[in-house]
Amino acid sequence: MHVHEKAGPLSSAEEALLRRLNAKMIPLPDTVRIRKDSVHYGVYSPLDGEIIFLSTDRFRAPDSLSRTVPYLFGRTEASTPKTTTALPRHTHTLAHEIGHYLGARLAANEPRPAWGTARSVNDARRAHEIEAEIIAAILQREAFETRLSMLGYPPSVLIQGVGRRGTRALMQEYRGIIADTWRLRSMGMGPS
Repeated sequence: MHVHEKAGPLSSAEEALLRRLNAKMIPLPDTVRIRKDSVHYGVYSPLDGEIIFLSTDRFRAPDSLSRTVPYLFGRTEASTPKTTTALPRHTHTLAHEIGHYLGARLAANEPRPAWGTARSVNDARRAHEIEAEIIAAILQREAFETRLSMLGYPPSVLIQGVGRRGTRALMQEYRGIIADTWRLRSMGMGPS
């Protein structure tokens, strides 16, 4: 993986996230590029290679763009001292974009729990974002042992055509799918 930091550096927490995910053999995109962008904190693009673009503004208000459905991070009030730590806030955008990268590569024969019965373009877009949020939580847990309560995720998520599903249950299902897709059980990853 190449990190292009011309417009600004990765934070030490982001560097640690990438190192720890790489050590666990979790697939990563080709490039992470920092760029000036005050509209999007992060964007995943499959064009011209597998690239994640991160904004230089991504730490200004880490969950200000995450307070509406389908984004899950930061939607519940943080009440314990651990939820105010900078680590989840400084790695969530990168983890979310890696979630998009991994979500696009999940085994085709596996059910995609966040998708439910999504058929329209808007439903599919929402499902992509929920899936990326769930995978981001898994990646942060694998790298830093971060719990859902530390991330401020809601206890349940509305899935198209299915109804409300527990966030923890979705996370466990996706852990199993990721472990099966990349044969990561030997690395200690899988349903917990």
